[in-house]
Amino acid sequence: MLIYWTLFFVLSCIAAGSLLRIDGLLDRIGLSVSFLLILLLVGLRDQTGNDWYPYLDYYESLGTNFEIENHFEVGYQFFSKAFSWIGLSYPQFLFLSTLIYLSIYFWVFSKNKYSNLLVLLFYSSYLLGIMGTARQVLALGLCLLAGQFLLEGRKRNFFIAVFIAFLIHKAAIVFFLAYFFKNKNLSNKNYIFIITVSITFSALQGFINIILNFFGQLSSTIQDQLNVYIVSDGSSPIYYVDDFKLLFLLYAKRIIFALFFIFSKRFIKKLNLQYNFYLNCYIFSLVLFFIFYNAFPAIGIRISLYFYIYDIFLFCIILFNLNIKYKSILFIFLIIISIQRLFTLFDYDSDFLLPYKGIYINESSFKDMPR
Repeated sequence: MLIYWTLFFVLSCIAAGSLLRIDGLLDRIGLSVSFLLILLLVGLRDQTGNDWYPYLDYYESLGTNFEIENHFEVGYQFFSKAFSWIGLSYPQFLFLSTLIYLSIYFWVFSKNKYSNLLVLLFYSSYLLGIMGTARQVLALGLCLLAGQFLLEGRKRNFFIAVFIAFLIHKAAIVFFLAYFFKNKNLSNKNYIFIITVSITFSALQGFINIILNFFGQLSSTIQDQLNVYIVSDGSSPIYYVDDFKLLFLLYAKRIIFALFFIFSKRFIKKLNLQYNFYLNCYIFSLVLFFIFYNAFPAIGIRISLYFYIYDIFLFCIILFNLNIKYKSILFIFLIIISIQRLFTLFDYDSDFLLPYKGIYINESSFKDMPR
């Protein structure tokens, strides 16, 4: 666990220093150092991160097992086979694929204010939890890239990036809807109405049954994939929380942050266009989460993630619009939130993340990870 907290401390120092020089040389140096450190942590890992064995087994089966080769989306098949055909081992493939998707994320971060704070929030809130989901972490980066293209008015590039993301991870198709969020400036009442209606639907068992019946009409292949995600009397799928207090916190956290972002909108004088787009995406993530979670917890979380990740961008824009006094208060609050999210992550994914094992760190240790 020490390596994770050491990197967190370094990223926090870089983020704190860059607050004083947003566009300076220090900011660019800090971003480069952060990129290198995260690349080494993630790209050189071994038996660390969720879904480790499924992707390891898949890559090693390429060229020998046709049935397994075609298990994933065609885009990820091509991506994996391209490296396999030139004879790269799985560790080499892992490092290069990490280099590719981190380059995408960091390019997007570099286009936003307080890019080093974005890196810190991304690391503590998302990266460690999704670095093992090889397809989604790549597709998510492409969707962030698409969102940046959309904000810059490069619509064709937006559609191309989302389409490539869809070829890698089917759930990314939902990000096409982000196209309609760019120029929408809703009132606070409308945002609250949308959230209220979504929560109401999530509490209706009849609506949940409609969702289950709809997916029950799909092909047998899709049904088989969904079986591990469905909540039923005899199953408790991944991401499902059956403790009322924990479930309440899961909902409350999202609602409280949403209200904070909504009512902070009145104070945003700079980067209004970006803030409105990010806020619309974040609110839509709540709609997806509330509608799907009670029926398909994993789907509710994973699909909504394509929009929910914009919370870290919203925090940075709010910070950019504050004076130095309130800027310091919010920064300290974000550090506390980041620490809390890391503790939660280590508690939930301890089998996959602890202890950290890499090619050159703890390489001789054995981890009894779930397959």
